[in-house]
Amino acid sequence: MYDNITASEDESPTDIPEPQPVQQPRPHNRNTYRSAHARHKRNRKRHRKQNQLQSQSNIQRSSYRTFNISMIKSILKDYGIPYAKVITAGCSATITLKNQQ
Repeated sequence: MYDNITASEDESPTDIPEPQPVQQPRPHNRNTYRSAHARHKRNRKRHRKQNQLQSQSNIQRSSYRTFNISMIKSILKDYGIPYAKVITAGCSATITLKNQQ
């Protein structure tokens, strides 16, 4: 009775379980697990610290409108103050100092 059954008849398509798709691991990125609010809060905190460190080397002083950048640079050279750049905007001057390392 069982002699007439071939291998193709023995296994019906319903008996074979379908292969489950392999779940790929998520890429490790610290931004993927944080909410938008948490990232915004973290970035604000980080940028506040960076701005504090950067502003330690910036000096803002009021100056006369007739002072131009070359005059301010010559005054800084006379006093021996190492500067990186001088920016004037209206009546204020921003002087960026060089790192003393």
